[in-house]
Amino acid sequence: MKLPLLALTLGAVFSLAACNFKEDKTSGTPDQTGSTGSTGTTTLHFADIKGQVFDKSCSCHVSSSLGAVSLKTFVATQNAISSRNLRQATLVDKSMPPAESLTDSQIAALQEWLDAGAPE
Repeated sequence: MKLPLLALTLGAVFSLAACNFKEDKTSGTPDQTGSTGSTGTTTLHFADIKGQVFDKSCSCHVSSSLGAVSLKTFVATQNAISSRNLRQATLVDKSMPPAESLTDSQIAALQEWLDAGAPE
């Protein structure tokens, strides 16, 4: 009876400790303060992804009507995510953007944002 209780207690302690454990993106070292580098947060939002990825590398879908899928607004981008076009074309098939590939940091940011549920 004591062993399952000990395992449960240790699991709870490690889970709670992990809630405040974040990686410092500037040095690559763990940061127990809950911040990462100069941004103070690890959560990426639509505005971050739009600026880092969509505006720089997906101009057909942001500033013109050439792209059939719009990435201009959060709602339009959610439609692309719902239909699985965004993840499939950019991260799996890597067919988008066609002119130049996304950088490793753009891919990582987009993956992180999508994995977090693509917050607004």
